[in-house]
Formats: sequence, structure tokens, C-alpha cells
Amino acid sequence: MIFQTAFSHRGRGQNPSAGSHDALGACAGLSWQRAQRDRVQAQRGRRQQRMAAAPAAQRGGPAGPPDEDDGGDDGGAPAAAPSPAPAADAGGAGFPFWVDEILWTQGKVAVELIEEVLEGFGGWRAGGPPKAPRDKPHAADAVGAGGLVAAIASRLGLGDSSSGGGGGGGVGAGAAAAGPSGSEAPSEEPAAGAGAAAAAAGARPDEDQLGYRNVPDWQFLWTKSVYGIKAARSMQPGQVVSAIAGLNSLTMKKRMIQTLNSALGAELARQVAPVSFCLPEELQQWEAWLKDHPEEDTGLWMLKTGQDAGKGLRLVPTCSALQAASLPPRHPGRAHTHLKVAQLYITNPMLLSGRKFHLRLWVAVTGHAPLRAYMHTQGLVLFSSQAYDTERPLAAGARPAAGHVTNYARNEDTWVWGLERLAQHFESHHGGPAAWARLWREMRRRAALAVAAALPSLQAAHAWLRPKVEGYGFQMVGLDFLIDADLVPWLLEFNSAPSIMAVHSDPAVCDLIRENKAAMLRDTVAMVAHRLDAGAGAGAGPRRPRARLARRVAACWRADLEGEMARRGGYEPLMPAFPYDNPGVPWTEADAQLRELWAERGWPWAA
Repeated sequence: MIFQTAFSHRGRGQNPSAGSHDALGACAGLSWQRAQRDRVQAQRGRRQQRMAAAPAAQRGGPAGPPDEDDGGDDGGAPAAAPSPAPAADAGGAGFPFWVDEILWTQGKVAVELIEEVLEGFGGWRAGGPPKAPRDKPHAADAVGAGGLVAAIASRLGLGDSSSGGGGGGGVGAGAAAAGPSGSEAPSEEPAAGAGAAAAAAGARPDEDQLGYRNVPDWQFLWTKSVYGIKAARSMQPGQVVSAIAGLNSLTMKKRMIQTLNSALGAELARQVAPVSFCLPEELQQWEAWLKDHPEEDTGLWMLKTGQDAGKGLRLVPTCSALQAASLPPRHPGRAHTHLKVAQLYITNPMLLSGRKFHLRLWVAVTGHAPLRAYMHTQGLVLFSSQAYDTERPLAAGARPAAGHVTNYARNEDTWVWGLERLAQHFESHHGGPAAWARLWREMRRRAALAVAAALPSLQAAHAWLRPKVEGYGFQMVGLDFLIDADLVPWLLEFNSAPSIMAVHSDPAVCDLIRENKAAMLRDTVAMVAHRLDAGAGAGAGPRRPRARLARRVAACWRADLEGEMARRGGYEPLMPAFPYDNPGVPWTEADAQLRELWAERGWPWAA
């Protein structure tokens, strides 16, 4: 599959390393393109040779606890078949992509899977230097995602902002840039004194090597959202970036709680995520809730900072929770280490072979006008490394015991299942196939409610951003669900840059992780790949009368929706589960038109 484009601003005969940008924009020379394609093909050939020489992986029995009645056999039909890898035409021009590898702490291993997927679609890596090891973290990294976002927001002229928690992904997740708080003006997590100054003064010395600084040199940019948003204003038709402005209203811990409460109301929000309060703003509301709802209090509260990878978590009993949350921060100048959220701890999780687990699912948001999002039927079941002990929830101090934490960064090389194996367990132990179907529908409903709640922020962010191309980007985010003993799924958090690595000491488990993530990534790229073929006049050019502009925008999103639905693979649309009757969500005429088009095409309209 080759995606050729009328890319008007890309000339010929220039070496991109020269750094010259004329009126048509810098571009890769033809000979340089061929050299890069030859390199990619050689790498692909060597990879295929290694795979052919290696023994066949054991697909059927990944490490994990045996089911009570089947001896650990996880055979049977999967919940969704992974999409086949697309064939790349070695003779075509392909498309250049850029991977901001230097943004990930793990470097190459953190992005090699998306690189392989893009190569499978006919792409070749035009840029994105390799990650070079360094002895000491850079100042911009030391303040964490929250401080970095605040500094960038300040440099972009967004002004002061309301506080939020740093969203956490499996691989040093950053937060999306330029996202509004609630439905008001765009804002970001504020810097806290020295943290902001350090980030602003310590801009990355390698920032010129990031994709947003080299927009003419790629058609597809894989990066973290805080940098991807900065490319949107310079992009042309035929370019796509892995970011959507405004999604930080979900991927930042505190912002997610504020977003759910603002759009859905506290009552409905507490049907999506556990009861939560923002710190320190809602200390009084928290105290009042404890007095008014003693029967709902589980006796334990999880206090979360803005850090990712399970860092900064504190599990405290109710009797000391308010006091612990009121203490001044240990590091006043490091905003990402401050407490952001107090969340009611689920003390009756569903256990498998005595261990706690959570589900990592993936959602792709492909547009905001109208709102479009899809949840993938592949996913991972991530277990704690030790048995769940109700009598000993705490380790040293207020740190949760190992059996109470399922974050993969804290439980490397532990049990991992695919969703198909969990579905089989449900069918065997919880009432047959209907039990898993009910759970899946409920997770999809809660995911849809959360994404819909972000619409005010998405609208405000794009009103500020004003991208040159309507369909400039997409964003794949991670969702973490915890299932309790009553088979109720609780949305714990979103992750703006979920891990796409496949790392495990057990080769069979490593293959399982890789297959699930690769299938999701292939389907993600497939849904937006048609945008790489956009004509030169599809989204740019001189200003048009308002009526003509509206028709052009409608044509763009209709074409995008058709392409997404035709090539979604294992993704299920969340649009049928959106709360279109909720007055807290500012639906537009475009959303109504999407529903009409849905009916015209005969797509299933059932949650």
C-alpha cells in the first residue's frame, strides 16, 4: 500500500540535512530518499531473516496464572482478530515519516514498533535522530511533564492556567499542549515557581531536531503531544501528526476529574471513575463527602501526584487521609511531585489466582468536529507481582504494598494476559459469553462518556490553535480499567503516551505484548493513512466565504469518517455510545450530521 501525495511545498534536489528552507519549504533530495528507502528495505530483510531463523514462538500459553478449571490453556477464538500487516510496494516512492525518538527515555526500543508499522505501510524514516545516552537528566526533564507543559504554554502566550496533574503513560508520558480547563479559555498546568523557570531556561538543546521544527521533511510525525501540537499551525494537506489539541483534559490526572465533573456532573462522573477530589482545591468538599457518605467510604484513599509510571502514589486510611493531603509539598519547586488527586480506593478488586490486575485498553481520537473516537478490541491484562493481601495494604510508610499496585513499571516481568484469555475466564466462571459482553459494553460506555466530556476542551483548544489543516492529527491514548468483585469496571486514568514497547523476560509473553500493540498500531495508522493522499487544495489556501468554508470542512470530516470506518480493523466506534442527550456536552451541528450520515450508511447504531 503506497500513499503518494501532491505535496505542494516539498521541492526536489535538496538535502534535508543542509537545513535550507525556501519559499516552497525544504525537502529531501531524490537520491537521499532512495538511500533511505534502501536502508529501510535492508533493515526489513535482515529482520525477516532473523525471524525465519528463530524458533517458532509459543503463542498459546503466555506466563500467567492458570484458570481454575482449564489448567492455563488460553486457546480458543480471540475477542478480535489482529489486522494483517499491509504490504509495502518497494518500487514506489512511499512517504517520509519522522519519529521523535529523543523524547523517550528508553530511546530506540520505545519507538521501534511504530517505525516497523509505518515501514509496513510503505513509509521510510526521513528524520528523528537516535536517542543518545546522557549521564544526567536535562533540566527540562527534571521538572517533569507538568513544568515542561507550563513553560511551553507560557512561551506560546497562553498566560496563567489552572492546575492539573501530569498525565502518565507507560513511557514517560507528556501532557498535550494547549488544552483548556473545563469549557473556558485554553490553559495548562501551571508552573510552580522555580520549576517553571527551570523549564523555560532549560529548553532542550536538541529541540531543533524535533519534528515540529522540521515540518517540510515529513508527512507523518510520531511524537509526544506537547510537541506535536506545535506542528499543527505549519502543516499542509497530506501531513498527519500523532496529537490532538485539548486531550490533556483527560490525560492529566487532575484535569480528568475536573473534566468529568464539569461536563457530566458529579453523579454521572462517579459512575465512570471512583469518587475523586482535586487537591488542594477540594479538601473541604472531600471532608463534607466523608461526613455525608460514611457507608460509601472504603476506609482507604489513594493520593496521586502528577508523576507517571506509578511514582508518587500514597495509600492512606481515611482517618489520616485529610491530614496527609493537607501537608505542604516536600519539593515546592517541583510541581509534578505535588499531590493532585485523592481517589477512593477500590478494596474489593476482582482477583485471578489471588492477584490484582487492571486492563490496559487503547482509544484513538481522530477528530473533534464532529467528535470521533474508537476503542480497540485488543488490550492487555496487567497483574501485580505479588498476591493481594487485604490485611497488609501498605509497605513502608504510605507506599502501597506490591500486591496492591498493578502499574507495569512497578511490576515488570509479571503475569500478562491478552483480553481473549480474560474473556474465556469470564465465560467459564461468570455466566458464559454474555458476562464478558456485558463488561465490554460497560467499559465502552464509560470510555465514551469520558471522551465526550472532553469536547468543551477540544473545541476551545482548536479555536485557539486554528490549524491550517482540518484533519491535521489523531491521538492514541491508553485507558486503565480496574474491575471490582461485582464485575464493575472503574476508569482509573488516561495516558497520553502509552507504552508501545514489548519487553518481557518470557519470550511468549513478549510476543503476546508485541502482537497486541502491533495490531493496535497498524489499525491506528490505517484509519488515518488516507489523509496522506490529501490533494494540495484540501485544507489550505486563501480564505473562503464562510458558506464555502463550511462545505469544505464538512467534506473533509465526511471523507475522514468514511476512511476510518472502512479501515478501522479492530477498533470499535465510540460514537454510538456518546451521550448526545447530555446538556453538559456542547454538541454541534456537525455531530448531528454525523448521526445522519451514520444512518445513511447503515452502520450499526448500538452501544
